[in-house]
Amino acid sequence: KISYNVGHQHLSETYDKIAEQNSNNTAINMVDLAIKLEHTSSLPEFEISRLRDQVIGNRFGTSVLRQMIADYLYLYRVNTRTAQRLGQMFEIEGVTSPIYLLPDNKKA
Repeated sequence: KISYNVGHQHLSETYDKIAEQNSNNTAINMVDLAIKLEHTSSLPEFEISRLRDQVIGNRFGTSVLRQMIADYLYLYRVNTRTAQRLGQMFEIEGVTSPIYLLPDNKKA
């Protein structure tokens, strides 16, 4: 993964600057999102939505973005609403199964 090889928390300002200067470049936005998904603790939902809008009509870009989101949902636990929203946005089936969701701390 490119985000694992080039992403580092100390370089976040540099990545933000590059992404800002190249906001219309889909490839740079994909790498920027991949880095954020891999190295930040919060889900960058605005960037995901913006990038989704940017790749509409581009089958390859849509497929790559969809796989990035599916991988994120599988690797990192998210709350039910977020999983449902992203699952619906990217047509990812089964995102509300227990393997994708945060464990429920309530006892039945």
